Amino acid sequence: MNLENDLKECQIQGFSSDVETLFCHDAIHDQLVQVTSNAVRLVSSTTRELCGSWVVPADCSIIVATANVSQVLLATRGLSLIYLKIGDGVLTEVVNIQLECDISCLDINPIGNNSHYSDLAAVGMWGGIGVRIYSLPDFIVLTTDDLGQAIPRSVLMCSLDGVSYLLCALGDGHLFNFVLNTVNGDLADKKQVSLGTRPITLRTFSSKGAIRVFAASTRSTVICRRYRKLCYSNVNLKEVIHMCPFSSAAFPESVAIATREKLIIGGIDDIQKLHSSILPLGESADFICHQETTKTIAVCNLKDKQSSAEGSEDSGRLSISLLDDQTFEELSTFCLRQFERCCCIISCSLSDDKKEYYCIGTAYKRDKEEATVLILFYLRIY
Repeated sequence: MNLENDLKECQIQGFSSDVETLFCHDAIHDQLVQVTSNAVRLVSSTTRELCGSWVVPADCSIIVATANVSQVLLATRGLSLIYLKIGDGVLTEVVNIQLECDISCLDINPIGNNSHYSDLAAVGMWGGIGVRIYSLPDFIVLTTDDLGQAIPRSVLMCSLDGVSYLLCALGDGHLFNFVLNTVNGDLADKKQVSLGTRPITLRTFSSKGAIRVFAASTRSTVICRRYRKLCYSNVNLKEVIHMCPFSSAAFPESVAIATREKLIIGGIDDIQKLHSSILPLGESADFICHQETTKTIAVCNLKDKQSSAEGSEDSGRLSISLLDDQTFEELSTFCLRQFERCCCIISCSLSDDKKEYYCIGTAYKRDKEEATVLILFYLRIY
């Protein structure tokens, strides 16, 4: 960016421009770090010249990488996890360990008292392992969570409003979040939300002095902590491929967002509004109920679509529709018996049972004395 605050293309001679860049980050001692499939390069941010490099062994290549200002963590096709330390013009290999499965994503974002160094590494893995928390620099496994046999595509350790979290994004648009103990690596209070239908990329940024998370996907979302819980607010941009923090004299505390068509530099508005959306049902619904554990909404006394389409004698039957509470996609339908109608619904758990159920009271139009209690359980299959 020049003195007139115009963006201008420039050449960084120390960067390797003939291969794909897997990761790029600023580093200590006024340096930039670039990770490609065959090397890690240190470049002076003032002269733009190469000042140090680390080359991967000839029989393998780098597939995933991450870095902060003083550390680099990368994975190779040979199932190696390699940890490098950044010095003044020097990259030092500290640890090289072999894992049993390929690595899908990495993160060493500092969340402790030292903003230049991370004591933990989050490693997403294939093979049904899920995510692991390692200690640095000795690489002791502290915690593992299989994420329900799902494969994480992006992991992020972050501190929001003084609480440390681990976020794990899946390839189908679902996001797990855990409260992370930064001392022993324990994961607690596991929760899951849906932020779309495609892979999510997670990055932190600063807005008005507070750290927030940008989840880039088909339905990009800003994540912050408010009222002692995580809040999710949609961004009015579609198909965001990548996002990174961007700050200059003209654009303080801004973000750079890449879509398929353009590069956008701007700010994220203060997120305190109540966002509402309308879901047309095409008919009246008598009762609705939200279930937090399954992230679903039950809508009662809708016309059963299947029996209505068939034009049978049961065409007047009603049903209970189950919707995803983020996308409002219809997940399942329970058809009531002929003349049966819902009169009330609650979400509750039973004694000595951790599962949460929908309990529905029904009655029959032609027999006011006959009543039924339905107990329904939803199992989400990935």
